[in-house]
Amino acid sequence: MKKQLFGLVATFMLAGCGISPVERLAEHNIIVENKSIMSDFKIVSVVSKDRNDGLKEAQAVLKNDTRKNREIAYKVDWIDKDGFTRDSILSKWKVVRVEAGRDVVIGGISPSSDVSDFKIRINYPTKDDKLRKNPANYEYQGK
Repeated sequence: MKKQLFGLVATFMLAGCGISPVERLAEHNIIVENKSIMSDFKIVSVVSKDRNDGLKEAQAVLKNDTRKNREIAYKVDWIDKDGFTRDSILSKWKVVRVEAGRDVVIGGISPSSDVSDFKIRINYPTKDDKLRKNPANYEYQGK
């Protein structure tokens, strides 16, 4: 009886540990700076690849699960083999409008071949984002 109970408990525990590759990659590579954004958006996929020119390319697809158009801010951080973030002129926040029920593809290409990993940061745009005039930090799209 104890062996059957142990086997049943072990089966349930292992079944709960099953994480899809998308969830595992998203958990590692997506940084959600405002957790409430996940009530409006769902992570559909996260992929990356090494290109022929030695650069890395990363892409995430998010779906707007609401009935309203929403804006989302995102930034791709590229990490080198030593764990340092590699800044470039492309290391800036971008704001995009996503129509209700639609997907948005976000991502980028690494600034050099020295990077080994990436983090995609997502957040809601703040009110002061629209007032910022520093193009080194922000880029507005879709407006």
